[in-house]
Amino acid sequence: MGHGFRHGIERVVLVGGKLINRRVSEVDLRYFWLYRSVLLVFAGCMVAGCGPSESERFIQGTWAFANEQGDPRATELHVLQEWWFGGGRFFFQQEIAFGFPMVAEGRYRIVERSENRLILELYFVEGNAPVYENQQIIIVLAHDIDSIRINRTLYYRAGP
Repeated sequence: MGHGFRHGIERVVLVGGKLINRRVSEVDLRYFWLYRSVLLVFAGCMVAGCGPSESERFIQGTWAFANEQGDPRATELHVLQEWWFGGGRFFFQQEIAFGFPMVAEGRYRIVERSENRLILELYFVEGNAPVYENQQIIIVLAHDIDSIRINRTLYYRAGP
């Protein structure tokens, strides 16, 4: 009686501009289910949170140098430093005492992560700022005051 799973299923396939009936074998069906399962696991992983961690989402946006009390740079000279992080990319700019602005941009990867600390490795770095290829930066997160420390220097959130 008809074509069952064991013997295969007929389907119409376009081959060389002509429609032909092709018998789908058990092996074809097994691969179909394997591919479908892998696709479903991958899609589930994307939806369930295999994306950026909470720590990585926290650093997304623009961070400006905070001129904190006790930092000699706060009173001695004009310092502008900003970092921007977003989607695996970074941008850094620095201007000291009305000097020539220095900028760098590139990509980052997370080397280590915890609830309140990230270590990023910078790569594909371009620009004239003191940010280097394969440099690692340590970012300590302060969720309560919406700030971060990058290599011990305090930055406050300046924008999205």
